[in-house]
Amino acid sequence: MKPLITEPSSGKQPLQGIFFAGSLTGGLVAPVTSPFITLKLQQQVHGGSLAQRLRTIVGRHGVYGLFRGLPLHCGLESIGSGVYLTTYFAAKRACTMVGGEGVLDSLPVKILCGATAGCAGWISIYPLDVSATAITPSCICSLRPPARVASPFPACTHSSSFVQ
Repeated sequence: MKPLITEPSSGKQPLQGIFFAGSLTGGLVAPVTSPFITLKLQQQVHGGSLAQRLRTIVGRHGVYGLFRGLPLHCGLESIGSGVYLTTYFAAKRACTMVGGEGVLDSLPVKILCGATAGCAGWISIYPLDVSATAITPSCICSLRPPARVASPFPACTHSSSFVQ
C-alpha cells in the first residue's frame, strides 16, 4: 500500500505542505473577509441594516473597528482552509489507491472528496467559530451583551403584513 501522507516518488506534494499552503491562503484571505464577517455578526446580534451597523462601528471605532476580530478570524480561516485542502487531497489519494487514477474523473468521487473536505474543515473550526460569534459582536459595539437578540427571520414573517 502506498503511503497516504508522503509520496515523493509520484511527485505529489506531502500533505504537510498542502496543509501549510491552505493555512497560508486562509491567513491571506482573512483581512479581506474580516470586515464582512464583523458586519454580519453585528447585524445578527443587534439587528438593523448593514448600513446602520457600518455607521455604528465606524462611528465608535473608526474604520479599524471593522478589523477588531481579525486575529481570531485569521486563525479560523487558517485552520479551516488548511484542514479543508489537506482532507480534499487525502480523500483524492485514498480514492486513487482504491480505484486507480481514472476514478478521479468520476463526478460522484469529486463530490465525495469535496463534501468530506468541507465537513472536516467545518468540524475543525466549529468550536472556535461559536466562541468568535459570541465574543466579537459584544467587544465591538458595546461592553455589555445586547438588550435583545435579533430574529434570524425577516420581519415580514412576524407581522400580519406578510399576508395581504
